[in-house]
Amino acid sequence: MTSGAESKRITVQEIMDRLHVCNATVYDLLKRGEIPALRLNRVYIISRHAYEQWEQNFGTRSKLIS
Repeated sequence: MTSGAESKRITVQEIMDRLHVCNATVYDLLKRGEIPALRLNRVYIISRHAYEQWEQNFGTRSKLIS
């Protein structure tokens, strides 16, 4: 991890906190390909930049629930 600087990757926990949803919801969004990510075996690698772009366009709780 980078010391003092923001990581280039975002964690599932950070996404949960930002969207105010549970981890099952985040993993469901990842599995459906709605959140941009790369999957290596069982691990999702989520670019902070790509996630933040997605969040600006689609990532509000009201849009996820409707």
